[in-house]
Amino acid sequence: MQRKQYMYATIKELASGFLIGIANIIPGVSGGTFLLILGMYQRVMSAISGVNFQTVKSILTHCTGILFSRDRKKHFVLFIEYISEKDLFFLFKVGIGVIVAIVVLSDLMLFLLKNQFANTYAFFFGLILVSTGISLKLVKKMTIGRVVMLLLGICVTVGVTMAVNPADKVKAKSDHYKIMYDKERLAGVPTDTAMVTKKKAFTFTGVYTPSEYIVGAFAGALSISAMVLPGISGSLVLILVGQYYKVINAVSSLRTLQLDYLLFLLICAAGMGIGVLFFARLVTFVFNRFYHGTIAFLTGLMAGSLYTLWPFKNSIVMDQFVKGPDGINMIKDVVVRTNINILPSNVSEAVFAFLLCAVGAGIMVVMGRYTEK
Repeated sequence: MQRKQYMYATIKELASGFLIGIANIIPGVSGGTFLLILGMYQRVMSAISGVNFQTVKSILTHCTGILFSRDRKKHFVLFIEYISEKDLFFLFKVGIGVIVAIVVLSDLMLFLLKNQFANTYAFFFGLILVSTGISLKLVKKMTIGRVVMLLLGICVTVGVTMAVNPADKVKAKSDHYKIMYDKERLAGVPTDTAMVTKKKAFTFTGVYTPSEYIVGAFAGALSISAMVLPGISGSLVLILVGQYYKVINAVSSLRTLQLDYLLFLLICAAGMGIGVLFFARLVTFVFNRFYHGTIAFLTGLMAGSLYTLWPFKNSIVMDQFVKGPDGINMIKDVVVRTNINILPSNVSEAVFAFLLCAVGAGIMVVMGRYTEK
């Protein structure tokens, strides 16, 4: 019986991590939202905040004993007991789910955001709409102070969204590469991908400059801090600092086996690790002292993300210049969405988006009832 319960818990934690990973891929959706909905938020923050130098030292000691000591079985048992006591095995399982979702679904998300933007956002709009109501139930009594925290959370999310125009970031980067593209053409350097020799695997191709690696580390630290807050999308923060498509492209390009992409992602991951250790301590501190006010603020962040997730956005069409392992190339007639919300252009578009919104809402209603049980 106990073994079945353990297996059930493991499957649930892996699946929860997978959902959180999906959320972190979508601009406007926060992984912290799903942590809160799944009832794992405080546990995850508490487990992460408990990681320190002594924790790392103890883990290394046990691992060394397992590898080199004669009494390997004893060290293995102590290792399992230690990581279970610190809730690190729980974090590991959730983390595996997150990584699998990001690696497996990056290409799918790029495709959906490019070809089914409104429908994809409509589905997540429905998810978050119901999720906000579920989270609001965690606040036992709405005092004036908690209402203020709720409204403050809404203002923060909407303010960040309005300050970030993805189209401006895409155009600025495209203009930068266009200058390089024109210089290459004047110098007689071939720019057509068909004329460029394909780079070998397990080599550095110079896709990133040293400064881009440094910016990637800072972007990772900043985005992970946002990812763990419901309503504040880590992907949106990456867009704000001009790193979203670079990170997604690096994940998607791992199949080329070129070391540039792997190194860039490892540096981003290092930044994320440092950022989340600091931020988890802050969140845990606040949770332990102002639980209901904190929940109200987090729910406000989640509610504010509905502005971000409105499916219908004003868009512009542009010729985009991008840099890849084959050099700088121009992609004609790229549709780029802005942060300006508009009404649907026709009835059929609105109806289909509404249906997907209803599907997302229905899924969350079922999950909410399950969570209550």
